[in-house]
Parts: sequence; structure tokens; C-alpha cells
Amino acid sequence: MSNTVTVTVNDLDRLGAALDALVSSGANSMGDIVFGLRDPKPLQSQAREAAIKDAVSKADTLARAAGVVLGPIVQISEGGNTAPPVLMGRRIAAATSLEATPVAAGEATVQMSVSVTWEIR
Repeated sequence: MSNTVTVTVNDLDRLGAALDALVSSGANSMGDIVFGLRDPKPLQSQAREAAIKDAVSKADTLARAAGVVLGPIVQISEGGNTAPPVLMGRRIAAATSLEATPVAAGEATVQMSVSVTWEIR
């Protein structure tokens, strides 16, 4: 018999204790523990703005080097993502010490790319 449970832990300092509670409650096989961002939208907006500024800067440099002037923007498209969730190991054994199971810190990244087409004069 198996059950699937989804648990959201907001305080990562308590994650080890939450894992220990699952094991002590009888869970003997856990997998696909995922870390992600609760709300990536603000970071995606920041990344999007940075990508546009970078595109404009590069286009200005290229236009000057080519001896042309950038006209109005004809098209903008974007791509990007929030980095895939970080997965922990597929199996976690019961802890034998009195301390909570240690959980290593990590990082999440948000990336955006833009493609901008200008009219050239």
C-alpha cells in the first residue's frame, strides 16, 4: 500500500523536523522532494526588465558600430523560465540522531530572454 502526500513547508529551518516527523509517522520511502519558488512572478518581472535593458544596450552598440540608427521596435518576443525545481535524493532513511535531518541550502534562478527587432534607418 502506498499513499502520496504533498506538504508545503514555508520555513526551511523547519524542513528537517518535518521530514523527521514523516519518517517517525511510518513513511519508509520518500521521493521527489522538490524545492521551488512560491511566487516567481515578481522575479520574472525583474528578469524581464533586465533582459529588455540588455537588449536595448546591445542594439544601440551594434547600431553605432554599423553606422545606422535604430528606428521603432517592430517586434518583441520573450522566452525564459524559472529554473526547474531542485530534487532531493529519491530515498531518505530514518534519522538515528536527536537532531533534525540536515537540509543543505540551495538557490533558485529565474531567467528570461527577449528577442527584439528594430527598424533600422
